Amino acid sequence: MRARLAGILILGSSLATAAALGHAGDQSSRQASGRSGNASLAASTRPTLAAPPTRAELTRATELLIAHPKLGRSVAKAYKEATGEKLDSAADLRPQGSLFHAAQLRKTNEDLAACGSQRCVQLFVRLPDGSWAETDRVVVNLARSKVERLKW
Repeated sequence: MRARLAGILILGSSLATAAALGHAGDQSSRQASGRSGNASLAASTRPTLAAPPTRAELTRATELLIAHPKLGRSVAKAYKEATGEKLDSAADLRPQGSLFHAAQLRKTNEDLAACGSQRCVQLFVRLPDGSWAETDRVVVNLARSKVERLKW
């Protein structure tokens, strides 16, 4: 199981709790340990709906967005306005995102209808000057490599 550290919380002076999300089985794990030793005091695993997007998934979603004929031009224009420079790659941007599920929509197209059973990311892109590109309605279906704009 591939896991990533979700957070560490220090409670008092003698207890630490670590949480990890497993992508393979969509499970979360928590482990409490004493700070002075390696012994685990308590551990638990439970299913989660889905792990949040990984850095690699956010990068891939941003690459797909930049390559999109219409939406990519919009992001490149916002980048040029913010920096005065040409957008070269996804590495120039600071993407954030959340998982998107088709159940959040009343109407949807075929590419977004699969969101929930396929990994889809609603993308939020921060520019180097701290402003945000207008991408809050952008959803990327990573399994299909499709970029869609939500219609409200």
